Amino acid sequence: MNSKIKLKLKRIWIIFLILFLTIPSFIIGQAFAYWSGLVSPPAAKADDFNANSGTGKELPVSFTWTQAYNTTFKLVPTGCYTCAYDQTIAREEIYHDYNINWSTSDITATQTNVNIALNDAKFYDLSTGTASSNYLNYINVKIMIGSYGTPGDHTTFAVDSGQTHTFNGQTLGNFDIMLNRNETKILRLAVFVTDFSRTDQTQYLDFRTTFMNSSIKVNLQYSVSNPNAYKTTNIWAQFDTTGVSNVIKGPYEYLTTGYLYNSKFKIYVKGATYNTGDILIVIDSTSPGYAEHYGYLYYVLQGGAIDLDNPATNHKKTWSRSSEEYYTENQYDYGDFVVHDNKIYRWNSSSQHHNFNPHMITVAPPTTPWALQSNDPTENFWFRHHIYTYGDVVKWWNGPAGAATTPIDLYYISIADVNIISNITTGGNKLSPAPGDYPSQWVTVSQFQTRSNPWASTTNYTAGQSVRVVNGGVTSYYIAILNTASNQSPTTHPNLWKQVTAPGL
Repeated sequence: MNSKIKLKLKRIWIIFLILFLTIPSFIIGQAFAYWSGLVSPPAAKADDFNANSGTGKELPVSFTWTQAYNTTFKLVPTGCYTCAYDQTIAREEIYHDYNINWSTSDITATQTNVNIALNDAKFYDLSTGTASSNYLNYINVKIMIGSYGTPGDHTTFAVDSGQTHTFNGQTLGNFDIMLNRNETKILRLAVFVTDFSRTDQTQYLDFRTTFMNSSIKVNLQYSVSNPNAYKTTNIWAQFDTTGVSNVIKGPYEYLTTGYLYNSKFKIYVKGATYNTGDILIVIDSTSPGYAEHYGYLYYVLQGGAIDLDNPATNHKKTWSRSSEEYYTENQYDYGDFVVHDNKIYRWNSSSQHHNFNPHMITVAPPTTPWALQSNDPTENFWFRHHIYTYGDVVKWWNGPAGAATTPIDLYYISIADVNIISNITTGGNKLSPAPGDYPSQWVTVSQFQTRSNPWASTTNYTAGQSVRVVNGGVTSYYIAILNTASNQSPTTHPNLWKQVTAPGL
């Protein structure tokens, strides 16, 4: 009898154990309900997310998702950080951090499985918010799970072993993590954009237009479950790119944009061969032969092997430092302006030439033949070695350069993206921004008016084309700083256009 009772009890315990194991619990991994389709992407705005997943019927579960850090940086493509004038705001990888945790009243629930799925990563037009399907494989998303070494300090983030998951816009995917009850983890959502090949100028400029005219939006979803309910929540995150500035800094725009992004930019390697017109950037801030050039741009005057440590004091200099500031190794000629000691000086000798032959002399302002021109270093004179860009306005001598009685009141407008002028044959020879010297780079005010047809809604414009817009009887002039599609007017897409103002416009 006892043996029969024991046998029945044993069967009951086996049945109970089977039933117990078939009930989904938070102690072991579970299957997940997968969602279908995508919600409509949000309009262009800051992060938009639902922070709580709700509760189940039988086992109340609260899953929270709150922002721990929102980036203040703007994104540049990989390898382009050194092209940013304001490097305090530019990064090649930027991220948002989120706190994630869950809790339940059931003290027996110790872990749950969370599925994180990346559903969308695209460029979104800054003005319209519409998504672009171009260059998806250049957008990279990296999701990391970890924690802060110092609470509240995003710079102390440490990723957990095996919890770095990388995707791009064409290979979206998902992954699972086990999360302990009442344990808070940091989910870091990072993005970086692979730079486009620079071998084809036209294709590169198209990529540049997409990048600068967009923000990057990423959509991911987390899914958790309990015995009776599945929870799925959308998370949208926005990351801003570093675009071209079209803000007028004063009555005339004479300083170039805050961010230079052009296929002419090349990383400097001592002794390597470059082409005339290349802009060299130094990315090594510590090594001898490089560190002293870090933070400056160098313009290749004459193609061939370039050594920035070679002063090249002969009359055929191979490079110049790109700056309006006086630089000992640069060449200047009669009437040229430089900024030095917060003042503007001009080279005041027609018989001697700064740093090139014949009749070479190398002296710094204020030593003669440098003469004080202005105590206002922001005056928009043309500086020979400075970089200008679309729509920048400069003024120059109205007559023989350097003559004391010659007014400086001729205005020229840059129609080139990266606009530097330096003579490579005699080192100077009194060249100026006059269109007669460089017609593909500068135009007069009247020429700018003539080339600026009325803006047409059916026309696609390329960077550098100019238009005029009449509103309320007032005519305004604009130059495209990026390629534009039809209907992208200066008034609806100000990020694609820069207004040009100069005496006579």
